[in-house]
Amino acid sequence: QSRMYENVIGRSKEFWSLDFKVNKHVLIPRPETELLVEIALKQISTLDTPRVLDLGTGSGAIAISIAKEREDCLVTASDISPQALEVANRNAVQHKVTISFIQSNWYENIASEKFDAIICNPPYIAKDDSHLEKNVSKYEPTHALISEENGLRDLETVIANASGHLSEEGFLIVEHGFQQAKQIQRLFNQYEFNSIQTHKDLARLDRVTTGQNSKTA
Repeated sequence: QSRMYENVIGRSKEFWSLDFKVNKHVLIPRPETELLVEIALKQISTLDTPRVLDLGTGSGAIAISIAKEREDCLVTASDISPQALEVANRNAVQHKVTISFIQSNWYENIASEKFDAIICNPPYIAKDDSHLEKNVSKYEPTHALISEENGLRDLETVIANASGHLSEEGFLIVEHGFQQAKQIQRLFNQYEFNSIQTHKDLARLDRVTTGQNSKTA
């Protein structure tokens, strides 16, 4: 396990068949997170110049992968950490894609622009979760992994405030822990999303939940 981390520290990790530079300020992109990219591309497939927001972008892996696949896509990516944004910006330059980077605590500094898809892989691990790999905290920022209220605080913030930033039929796409699907569906219901669906990753674990905006401006 620890060897995997040693191999990528300050170096790079493959995601969506692209190479991403990573360091101690960003999460190492996980293969299961590619599901977010896959779903997002499907949801925006019929749109011309779709607008996409990647919240908590980290290394920029999600935003850059989408921008590579859809050159007409207008991608905005945010992160609370200026060091993470520096890494993401370097990766965007390396992959020759144009992305608007914004330093923001979730939606705080996001303007009133409406997005066709909001994608987020937030911290969702509870402090005392036994699945928290022992090696992780040594090499990765714990604030990007651990969330209060049993791992649900950040997810609720993202879900609760999404509709004001989504286009009329825009989609919210979030990654979560494999045991959190029911709670996440409940939150999507609570905040009045339509077409709520949970998607399984390659290990057949519940990993991503999507919902469509039901509120008109």
